[in-house]
Amino acid sequence: MKRLRRILGNTTAMVSLVLCLACVGAWVRSDFACDAFGYGFRTSGGVRTVSVSFNDGMVQLRWFKWSDVIPVSTGFAHDVFEAEPGYPRTLAWRDDDWRPIVSGQVGRRWGKIGRAPLWPAVAAFALWPAIWTLLKRKEIRRRRRIKSGQCQSCGYDLRATPERCPECGATPEART
Repeated sequence: MKRLRRILGNTTAMVSLVLCLACVGAWVRSDFACDAFGYGFRTSGGVRTVSVSFNDGMVQLRWFKWSDVIPVSTGFAHDVFEAEPGYPRTLAWRDDDWRPIVSGQVGRRWGKIGRAPLWPAVAAFALWPAIWTLLKRKEIRRRRRIKSGQCQSCGYDLRATPERCPECGATPEART
């Protein structure tokens, strides 16, 4: 059970660390360029699109449904624009409804737009690796003390008195 817990803890800490580094990279890059990733697919009555963009330290999520009048590409897309500073750096969620006139016909785009700063994601993904490292550091120090013949509670050298620590009185575990 301890081995499984160790494997799961190490795996989740590594995945969380990779996600943290990816968020830091997106956060830094968003000050210089706006990256937009999207996917569109055709349904009855129009096209649905889902997109994620990183701009000015923020991540923006968009879910839209477009009427057939508006020409919208389908499939995966990645666009890079110049960064546009000036967005408010607050959490926002709103409905969106836009009715453009295309070729003499009224089209419609409606959906949701969500915006959030990237720093909470960085902090959240960095939390578990930090906690796991602190927990593992204590265990590694304990193992090293046992192997080198030191008291696991105070670190006193037990080579002269292997049955009891003269410093703190603790009884050492057997070497592994």
